[in-house]
Amino acid sequence: MNAVLIHPLAYEDRPRGHEPDHFAHISETMRSRGHAMLPEERIGEADVLLIDTDVWHTDSRGTTSGFNQEVLKNVLVRHVPVVWFDHFDHAGDDKSQGRWPGVEDWIDCKAGADGDWQKFGYAMSRPGSCRVLYFMRKMQWHQNYPKWVYPLEYPILEDFPLVSSEELSARPFDVCGLANIALPRALSMLSLYRDGRLRLDCDIVVHYRRVDYNEWLNRHRQAKLYLDADASLGSERSLRLFSIAPRLRVRSDHRVPFPLIDMLHHVQIGDYDGHISKEDVDKVLTVVNDPGLLYRIYVDGAQHMRTHYSLEARSKHVVDLVEKFVAGEI
Repeated sequence: MNAVLIHPLAYEDRPRGHEPDHFAHISETMRSRGHAMLPEERIGEADVLLIDTDVWHTDSRGTTSGFNQEVLKNVLVRHVPVVWFDHFDHAGDDKSQGRWPGVEDWIDCKAGADGDWQKFGYAMSRPGSCRVLYFMRKMQWHQNYPKWVYPLEYPILEDFPLVSSEELSARPFDVCGLANIALPRALSMLSLYRDGRLRLDCDIVVHYRRVDYNEWLNRHRQAKLYLDADASLGSERSLRLFSIAPRLRVRSDHRVPFPLIDMLHHVQIGDYDGHISKEDVDKVLTVVNDPGLLYRIYVDGAQHMRTHYSLEARSKHVVDLVEKFVAGEI
């Protein structure tokens, strides 16, 4: 397979922040399987285009970063299959559906859109143009998507050595939850405090008083479970705290590539809006008061995250699907 990976113009000048360069790792995985990653000027030889649509505003009018027009034109003329990476939030909830570029036959990219990525998205999606494999962050269980759309999350895994069963069970708090404001988070914390039966270290932390990262980790190390409640469909807590404590997950509409199973990999409670009932707290108490069950969920949950959500596992998942896509199997 000959592949070209295209980023927005000036991508190399953008700071990466705390995230690994997952596109570089995907390219490495492709090469390790014998595929060629060609430079943009060799687009005429490509069997597939991988396009990173993580654009940004380039001026005060909302203009978004552009793309190499010669690459896009070649793909459209030759009907090259396209693998589209969409990292933006398109979150709705269990009662509303988030919008994304391909919704309603790409109507948002047609109606008044002037970005290079929008024009290309609409053109390549026309009947008879290009086949598409679409990776999307923050998909929903309650939303229907075309068969060519797959969930894919950021790989920000923090993997620490697991503690012993004795250490986990001896922690002074049952649940720790430290997060910025979101309605489900606030409601879930209020519900737990009002019930009164669990030992809690839960706080809504405003953005200008952020907790130091090491302090954030260490406070979670004092609890048997960490609270994970939604803010715009989830957070990275599952990726950063899974080896520190088992996850207490407030019910979410977040569709992920490899879901965790209730009472096997984590403990799921509550409603989509964050409300937690007496029966939910009963369930949590059965876990925190049973050292063997608590530890099994901790170990199995950590193994699930290591198996499916490391940078290596993510790249393998992407390349597996790209290979099937180019072969016409999906």
